Amino acid sequence: MDNLEHSAGLEDLTQQLMINQLRYSKQISQLTQFLNASGEYSILYILYHEPEAHCAGEFASRLDLTPGRVANVLKALEKKNLIERKKDPADGRRIMVTLTASGREYITRTYSQAAEVYHDLIEEIGEDDTREFLRITRKILEASKMLRCI
Repeated sequence: MDNLEHSAGLEDLTQQLMINQLRYSKQISQLTQFLNASGEYSILYILYHEPEAHCAGEFASRLDLTPGRVANVLKALEKKNLIERKKDPADGRRIMVTLTASGREYITRTYSQAAEVYHDLIEEIGEDDTREFLRITRKILEASKMLRCI
């Protein structure tokens, strides 16, 4: 394959990837709205699966969110009575976050509903293709970070 054919092949792949990404983004957007992807669900998910108190600042690094965004999300979750924030008795500068009973109930219900949707999706496309999709998306995420486009 000469350079001209190679360029045409890359251009075609680039165009196909962009089109598929746009279509995929729309579908994923609908799923993430279901999961309240503004950061609320992610924080609740961590607190649900790791029930010990977490430092508020930890969420920013774990979820790749700004500290300001985390503060706003925590404020919203507290207002909804899904989390509780308290000063760390060992270090008054740190704010510790835990789930409330309402928060645990909410995330249990939401997680169950989301798991059903993803389970159905996996049944539709198959386990092998799902594993391959996960492998490729991890690779794309890593490459995107190296290229500084995300």
